[in-house]
Amino acid sequence: PAALPGAFTGNLNGSDRPRLAFDGKAGETFVAEIELKRLSGAADPVLELKTEDGTPIEIAWGRSQRGGDSRLVADLPRDGRYVLELHDLAYQ
Repeated sequence: PAALPGAFTGNLNGSDRPRLAFDGKAGETFVAEIELKRLSGAADPVLELKTEDGTPIEIAWGRSQRGGDSRLVADLPRDGRYVLELHDLAYQ
């Protein structure tokens, strides 16, 4: 589990799906933004927020106003553990 707020770095290769787990409370607004394309990365980033059991809550694809990067904003529906997942749109 990650402590939030925070900033995280790493590499995204091929079909990688790095995940970040965190605890949230009902009604909190969660915001995540990736800087990949703006740092000359080749992937098309997708951010997915899910419950711990994998139920999707929100998904964000790259947008031109962010240079092709993704920004996800979601109101958390309940207290519990959540998982933020990053992957390349084409898994390449």
